[in-house]
Amino acid sequence: MGRISTEFSAAFDQDIGAKIPFIMDGIKVDGVAEDFYRVLGAPREDFLRNFVEAQMMNPEGGQGSG
Repeated sequence: MGRISTEFSAAFDQDIGAKIPFIMDGIKVDGVAEDFYRVLGAPREDFLRNFVEAQMMNPEGGQGSG
């Protein structure tokens, strides 16, 4: 039996969304977007890994499966 899966994302940070106006202003001024590279601590990495794994597992046991 095949499976059809919906789209999911590991995007959880609201911090990036709050920076959008500043990014757009920077692009207007010099045509370059700010670099968002950052180092995540182990607790944050663990949280995001669990968040993604939960989304991947949900279709297998979620509502409407069967």
